Amino acid sequence: MKYQNSLPLDAIQPAHLDAWADIYVKAHIAELLAISLSTFLTAPTHYLVQAGQETALTAIANGYRPLLPAQVTASQRIQKQWQDQDNARRAEKFALQAHDHS
Repeated sequence: MKYQNSLPLDAIQPAHLDAWADIYVKAHIAELLAISLSTFLTAPTHYLVQAGQETALTAIANGYRPLLPAQVTASQRIQKQWQDQDNARRAEKFALQAHDHS
């Protein structure tokens, strides 16, 4: 019995799937999130953000490679440090304003 696909892909879908599969590989999604390609394809932009690869599409479109996993880790660490510093500054400013108004 010959297998027949009951839901054949239209002309654009193979190219679309190939493009996302290429991004999945280049952005190291399997390594960063330990998810399958089929899972990634259910919500690719969501998984790119979750993996810390939100810049992957822009990088690829401009002829660059997305971040390597070690670069993602470093970027996330730096972003957290900046966020912590911003939060500390806001808290200090709020405390000074509260002190000035008392």
